[in-house]
Amino acid sequence: MQSGKSTVTRNSYSLFQRKTGAQTVWYARFWDDELQTYTGKRSTGQTTKPAAHRQVQQWLIEGIPEQERKTPKISQQRILTAIRKYLLQDGAITKEEAYEDSELIRLFYTKITNERMSGGETLVDYLTRFWDWNGDYVRSRREQKKSIGLKHVSSCLTHIKLHIAPFFKDMLLCDVTAKSLEGFMKSIPRRDDDPKNGYSRRSINGMMKVIKVALKQAVRLDIIPKNPADKIELLSDDTQERGILTPAELERLFQIEWCDERGKIAAILGASSGMRLGEIITLQIENLDFERNIIHVLYSYASKEKRIKGTKSGKPRMIFTDPIILRMLGYLHDKNPYKNSFIFYGLNPDHPVREETLEKYTEKALAETFGEAIQKSFDQERSVIAKALAIQSNIREDEYIGFSIDKLDALQKTISITQCYTIQGNMLKVQKYKEKRFITVDQDQMRKLVSFCGKSPSVFIFSGAERNASIDFNILEEKQRNQLMRIMGEIARKERNVSFHGFRHFFNSTIRGTVSDDILRLQTGHSDERMTDTYDHMTDDRGEQLRKAVQAKILPFIPKAMGE
Repeated sequence: MQSGKSTVTRNSYSLFQRKTGAQTVWYARFWDDELQTYTGKRSTGQTTKPAAHRQVQQWLIEGIPEQERKTPKISQQRILTAIRKYLLQDGAITKEEAYEDSELIRLFYTKITNERMSGGETLVDYLTRFWDWNGDYVRSRREQKKSIGLKHVSSCLTHIKLHIAPFFKDMLLCDVTAKSLEGFMKSIPRRDDDPKNGYSRRSINGMMKVIKVALKQAVRLDIIPKNPADKIELLSDDTQERGILTPAELERLFQIEWCDERGKIAAILGASSGMRLGEIITLQIENLDFERNIIHVLYSYASKEKRIKGTKSGKPRMIFTDPIILRMLGYLHDKNPYKNSFIFYGLNPDHPVREETLEKYTEKALAETFGEAIQKSFDQERSVIAKALAIQSNIREDEYIGFSIDKLDALQKTISITQCYTIQGNMLKVQKYKEKRFITVDQDQMRKLVSFCGKSPSVFIFSGAERNASIDFNILEEKQRNQLMRIMGEIARKERNVSFHGFRHFFNSTIRGTVSDDILRLQTGHSDERMTDTYDHMTDDRGEQLRKAVQAKILPFIPKAMGE
């Protein structure tokens, strides 16, 4: 072997030829010991086989030089072919017609220029214009009698101002990508991580819908070629489940004295018909058919715009009710001081009573109902647990904590707490914690808490003051006793999330199963089965039916418990 050279065997590489134009060029592949095959290919630049052998052997001795990468040349014809394909897909030209090359280029240039000009608006400016009450989209929705209200539009504009604008700033509409939208979603603090300052997943979805709806319309109107928001999935809903009353609680609610009979009659109508509050307050005496015992639901109320509008679904419907309900509504209309058509009259003769007013009356009555149940639940066993929790939670003497059964973790033996309550004057204030807190209890305490929260009022409430002394309603003066009952009742109402809208949930859950879902939706005005499912809850009556079914159909085949 000569100095500076190594022996090369024939098997180190293989040669093959390829025609390039009018001549033949030899290529080489090299043996890979690890893969046990010839890999890669490299032009030797030689047109004869002996010359190709010499070239490859020289490479193996001196090293294979780096291959020069050439930028491929794109012919004018290939560019024109690509332009034609783009214009065909866009619908700007047709296959049947012939076009000069210059015409294709002109059409392509015009198309791209128009897209860039239309997409030259910033995302924030476009969204603000899109959600303007007098803008094209909102106005067309109103003209088409489709559901959209000033309250919703105002909420969208607020999301743009507080959240969307600070993140996207001057980003052009045409520059918005799925990645930037994903980044926006991730930038919003979650309530799960920061209970005090974070936002619920439902709120975050609301912000994203402001963008998604607008971008969908931008594609439809050819403002942008594609919608980047199509690739964004919304978050799972974390809205607190709407609470409903038990039949016994509902009965007691209507037995107590209300501060205003308009609120009581509205609540009775909501529970017995499933009507929305906005539909109830717009009822007029002409909407009642006393002969057929029917209520015609024709309108709803837009509180933000202070005007009567169509129903939420846009369709009128009939409520088949009982004569006693109609007599109740007629009685209330007779007391209308303005002698106009409104049944639920307000301070202004031209408008019905405000929704907020009836909601306030209902919440006050609910707090009183729950307060009564809480007072009855106070006993020595409850006081012992309350004292232990007050010590372990380390809350101030003027603070109250309430929780329902969904806050209990029987496996970990903990209670999860996200907020506490304080009294400021006559107002109950909610104080959110920066992060979720946990109170640890023993097995016996957990068992008693589960039992306590399983029956009315379904909420356990304690105060920091119970570290030192138990609450005894019997030794309190009447004024103090009533105030404490209202405070604890309101805490229970908030923890259970019961409000006027809960009557609609109560009606849906109670009546569902007794009639077909199709008939039920005709009464409630739900547009589809999904909404009927949303308003469905397990009730005591359903639970009892289920228990009896299991006892009749399954338990006969199961051996009795030991000792029976």
